[in-house]
Amino acid sequence: MSYEPKTTQEVADGLAAHGYLADEGLVTAVFLALTLHRPLFLEGEAGVGKTELAKSIARWQDAELIRLQCYEGIDAAQAVYDWDYSRQLLHLRAAEASGEAAQSGTAELEGQLYDEKFLLKRALLRAIDHGPATPPVLLIDEIDRADDEFEAYLLEVLSDFQVTVPEIGTFRTDNPPIVILTSNRTRDVHDALKRRCLYHWVEHPSFDREVEIVRMRVPEASEVLARQVAGAVEALRAINLYKPPGVAETIDWAAALGRLGITEIDETVLDRTLGTVLKYREDHSRVRDHGIAGVVQQAFDRGLFTVESNPDRLAVGFARVLRRLDIATPLDSVLTFINALSLVGIDDRQSVYWAGRATLVRRPEDIAMFDKAFNVFWEHRESVEADEEEQLKVTLALDTEDEGSADGNADASDEPTITLRFSGVETLRDKDFADYTNDEMQQAQLFMQSLRMAGPPRPSLRMKPTRSRGTRPDMRATVRASLAASGEPMRRHWVEKGDKPRRIVFLLDISGSMEPYARALVRFVHAGVAGRQRVEAFTLGTRLTRITRELSSKDPDRALRAAGENVRDWSGGTRLGETLRLFNNEWGVRGMARGAIVVVLSDGWDRGDPVVLAEQMERLHRVSFRIVWVNPLKVTPGYAPLARGMAAALPYVDDFVEGHSLDALEQLTKVINHA
Repeated sequence: MSYEPKTTQEVADGLAAHGYLADEGLVTAVFLALTLHRPLFLEGEAGVGKTELAKSIARWQDAELIRLQCYEGIDAAQAVYDWDYSRQLLHLRAAEASGEAAQSGTAELEGQLYDEKFLLKRALLRAIDHGPATPPVLLIDEIDRADDEFEAYLLEVLSDFQVTVPEIGTFRTDNPPIVILTSNRTRDVHDALKRRCLYHWVEHPSFDREVEIVRMRVPEASEVLARQVAGAVEALRAINLYKPPGVAETIDWAAALGRLGITEIDETVLDRTLGTVLKYREDHSRVRDHGIAGVVQQAFDRGLFTVESNPDRLAVGFARVLRRLDIATPLDSVLTFINALSLVGIDDRQSVYWAGRATLVRRPEDIAMFDKAFNVFWEHRESVEADEEEQLKVTLALDTEDEGSADGNADASDEPTITLRFSGVETLRDKDFADYTNDEMQQAQLFMQSLRMAGPPRPSLRMKPTRSRGTRPDMRATVRASLAASGEPMRRHWVEKGDKPRRIVFLLDISGSMEPYARALVRFVHAGVAGRQRVEAFTLGTRLTRITRELSSKDPDRALRAAGENVRDWSGGTRLGETLRLFNNEWGVRGMARGAIVVVLSDGWDRGDPVVLAEQMERLHRVSFRIVWVNPLKVTPGYAPLARGMAAALPYVDDFVEGHSLDALEQLTKVINHA
């Protein structure tokens, strides 16, 4: 029986004793998993310590760690059990040579073959059938990389802690293993699997906890260096990077600096060792463009506060911060502040505050900025720059210039309206969606539901039987067939790689300029999500919103109502570059867009920087199978992609099609199916 802690503090102490510092939320989740005997599902960014937690629990519990690394196409033969076919065939030949095969019936011979001595126990079965030994720690790593079929197989294991082998029976245990599942959220794991687990989202640690982690994992690093490394990583995470550094990169960086004999970070050191903490060339360029000096400055400021903090260094560092905020701090004021600190000390923050205010502030207008700088430098509260950046975001959010989008919509709105008295689908096929009535939109919905989006399949790692000579022998079928020939494999069976549907990802622009078409296109997207597996849907506006779950209902009215409640920026502005960056970082590049057909439904009007849009389209183009851009304005006579966003995106688009009518959507379906 595994050790069950009595309190959460025991969990924290046990993990810390084996090199893992967990926050209160994670400690509570581990405590409940151990005492309730429930699997623990850990989700979070790569590199935040999910896998390391399972290793630390195994060391703490003095238990075997059984790790199952998931990948696309994993099945029972790799994860649960398999048969030792070579030994089975040898057993058949031996039985034939001794005459036992002729004397025994097929049923008796089959019973001998499918005995436990020929059973190869893989990770899941080993974790269940562990015998009287201490229950192992079963780590099912990166479950989001597996496919739906494997998730379904796990339901029996995680709910009843049992595994069924059809030829033998059911293996079960009354002393279940400690089960940890991890996910980087490259896709959503099904609710049925999550319901069987406790759940915890693993965040990046706070600054102080990350310093403790570095000191524990890299003991040769001084406290000053550990604080500077953690401060620099904190600054890097605040930049819009493709892959912000995780705790693993922080530890690697501190270890590398220690190996190089470096005791303090400066601009040269950061530039030389940037590859230790950032793994994308674009991130290196972005940090250099942002300014290495700012990252080093934050690292220096964070490194000032140590157990052996020198008041002189602190005073000088604080004066540098004030000067950067245009608060005049002459040398004599700094010297006076140093003398004041020697009298009041640095332990009482109130005393430090009033000593600084009395010696460094000369104008009442500087008091507010001094207070903010003090909070940042001495008490590590939110930064002044963060406040200003947040204010800037609010200002941009209130910018409604794009809402009118009069220029972008002029062509569509100035078109003469064709009034039709008939609402049959054939009559509506060529009619512009901008001119639809509500009744006509309902009829168009029925036509959209009849469209079938298949798309070209992609190769799967799962094997399927084939009558011709395949790429790999099917040993299971071959052994079974040999029973009918007294153990002689007269006919060999083969398997080959199968196919699976290729994922389709819809990115729907819902800005003000797209309003005449968005209400029709969202119905088309619903038809795709509800009518086919492996379809994802997002809206692009001032923010990125995932609406796959809302549109999965077969009832169009319920689906559209749920999507409308979830989307908060309908008919607002649009920042295509920024929302595509969020999609790439949080979903696309992680796995959702890899090998997928990505369909962007937008008129290309963008309030953001076209350089950002071009950069994100290039990233998306590198990982996707094909990008289809659907522009309702393309049908306009004399149309040219002159909008800045459209012109920036077009070089990375494989198919540029219309999307203004039912006939255009039918052609779009054909493009998707033959992509």
